Amino acid sequence: MAEVRVDGRTKLWVNPDGYEVPIRYIDKDDQNRDKLVSEVFSDVERLVSELTSFKSKLAKMVDDYLDSLAHKHNEKWKGNAVIMDFAEKYRIDVSISDKISFDNKLQIAKAKLDNYIKSLVKNAGKEIVMLINKAFNVDKKGNVDVKQILSLRTLKIEHPEWQEAMDLISEAIRIDSTKRYFNFKEKQEDGSWKSITLNFSAL
Repeated sequence: MAEVRVDGRTKLWVNPDGYEVPIRYIDKDDQNRDKLVSEVFSDVERLVSELTSFKSKLAKMVDDYLDSLAHKHNEKWKGNAVIMDFAEKYRIDVSISDKISFDNKLQIAKAKLDNYIKSLVKNAGKEIVMLINKAFNVDKKGNVDVKQILSLRTLKIEHPEWQEAMDLISEAIRIDSTKRYFNFKEKQEDGSWKSITLNFSAL
């Protein structure tokens, strides 16, 4: 939306460089383009506000329900949930996603794994070496791949150095933030579930 200023009887529009341009010198196509974008973003801002309000309302409704359900058993609700209506036609999937990072113990774990690699017989365990090197590779921002690091813990290796490294990785885990996602689904005639998306780009 153009920033409009008035100088006496002259209406001025401010261009990207901050200069004031009398509207009579602005091409009609430029004026129409500005009007289009302004009208679209007026609706966009309204929808964003409505969706933000709905998300807060939804979170409270779901929390109240799950908390009351857990309270009956003297517990507090933790984790994911699937909530369906009585006819099991509609469902709300609630999923929790943690953003994970590692503290300095991860570097000690890497040192332990390097020692483990040195203990391998020459030409043996190449796959393990590749997995370790891939897991500890850093991206352009200097971050490691969390999934790759955590996947090392699923390997059944009994070597003491390996076990100590896995313990250190577990101790190094830090939860930076937790995000909750809501997904809505409707059952189809064939029994499958169709997602009802609130993602504008996916409509």
